[in-house]
Amino acid sequence: MKNIISSMGGILFLFICSYSSFAGAPHISPSLELASMDWSVKQAQSLNAEPKDVVWKFINNVEGNTDLIHGHGKLCEFHFADLRYYGKLSLVVSYDNGGTADCNDVEIFDKTAAGIESYDFDATQDLSLDSIEDIGGNGRYELVLSGGFAGGITGHCIATWPVIYAWNGTGYADVSAEFKGYYRQKLAELQRQLNQPQPEPSPKQAETNESVPGLEMQSSMQQAISAPAPSSEYSDIDCQKAEEAKAKRFLGISRDAGMSDAIKWAGSDDPATRQFAAIVLSDIATPEAIEYLRILSSDPDPNVAKLGKDLSASITAPSVHPMIQGELLGPNFTTPAAK
Repeated sequence: MKNIISSMGGILFLFICSYSSFAGAPHISPSLELASMDWSVKQAQSLNAEPKDVVWKFINNVEGNTDLIHGHGKLCEFHFADLRYYGKLSLVVSYDNGGTADCNDVEIFDKTAAGIESYDFDATQDLSLDSIEDIGGNGRYELVLSGGFAGGITGHCIATWPVIYAWNGTGYADVSAEFKGYYRQKLAELQRQLNQPQPEPSPKQAETNESVPGLEMQSSMQQAISAPAPSSEYSDIDCQKAEEAKAKRFLGISRDAGMSDAIKWAGSDDPATRQFAAIVLSDIATPEAIEYLRILSSDPDPNVAKLGKDLSASITAPSVHPMIQGELLGPNFTTPAAK
């Protein structure tokens, strides 16, 4: 009897030790191979609860990268969402590759009968993940990405613009023009922000402001460019104004909205603000804006002049962003499939 009790006690001890070890272990996903999981719409809640490490491993595997050392990039956020409306979820990821910019890579992975398809939004533009929304209220989700359309110069703010993408049967297309109500709401919010009381300018800046005549008082374009303007003390307001004006142009309220502000920025004593002006002028793209941009091409600052020349040479009429095409990944999800 003692031997039996002793044996049972030993088994119980091993069970308790094993249970304690398991209970204290960190959560491990039942399957670390995300590509083999069920991506059907009914699995949305469980897939969105997966640890980031599982998704990060998946991304590196499909991109053919085996170096998962910290400091060589990171996963910022991920979302499984019904973007293609065919019963399967799409994996939307925001990540970076360890550079100076943070979370500036956006990619969609779709699981199809042929394999995993990758849609890389950073192949043609610099966009960051904003939101995934049912903007039209019809049960169909759109992807909203935020891009910088002006700024990015050291010491200056960046004016951003949301671009709305949706699946069109062959790729993810810019459908922003279909959601004017979304941009009207954005315009109203920007106007609300700009109508809030602003800090009083310093005496020196107030004097500078008075020396900048309005657009209707300019005797020539060159005078407008050479006239002093606020440097960039309130550069965040500059970007809000640029975003407001772009919304007005996009909505057809005014083709040359923001022109007077762009002229003032072009006359700033701050080269970064003049570069900002050049980008805004190229976005306005009216004949008058192009002429002011041409004048900036002869700016005494070489960086401003180069930007003015480059933008003058490449300026085109406003257009939609290019459609994002997919790339089918190979069976082992490490190299692109043969075409």
